[in-house]
Amino acid sequence: LDESSFSVTQRIGLPGGPHELLNLPDGRVLVSIEQRGLLVAVDLDDGAIEVIDVGGIPHGLALAGDVVFVTDREIDAIRRFTVGDWDELAAIPTGRWPHAVRVTSTGEIAAATAASGRLETGVRSVVVGETTETLDMRADGMIAVAAATDGVVAVYDDALTLERRWDI
Repeated sequence: LDESSFSVTQRIGLPGGPHELLNLPDGRVLVSIEQRGLLVAVDLDDGAIEVIDVGGIPHGLALAGDVVFVTDREIDAIRRFTVGDWDELAAIPTGRWPHAVRVTSTGEIAAATAASGRLETGVRSVVVGETTETLDMRADGMIAVAAATDGVVAVYDDALTLERRWDI
């Protein structure tokens, strides 16, 4: 999209509907296509795509160094892939239906698990509410998370201490 007018400047065909997007260090954008079990690295300059068949239900995306973290609801885990060669590393188990993933300021992996209704980081976990599927993080470690069905938005510090909660 053109940034000033939001008009379409280019369309890049993908092998399925895009779900989540992640900027890669090499300038490409990684796209999860959960219904096809694919990750696709897209070069926005020339439209070239690299299709990575990972299977499962790849969904949420996060990056730390040269490792991409991908939530997978089929196996209730966060899968890890090295950028470039896309070798798969050992998965990190989570609660049921991991949806969103981020890397905390302390290097822990944070996951919003939709069916479990939890925010998880490492060995810590808190109940947020039914259908917890969205999270984001500030540089200072504060984590915002939302539970869609229960209509809850909450903010936690990096130790998962509740700082603020809104029932919407």
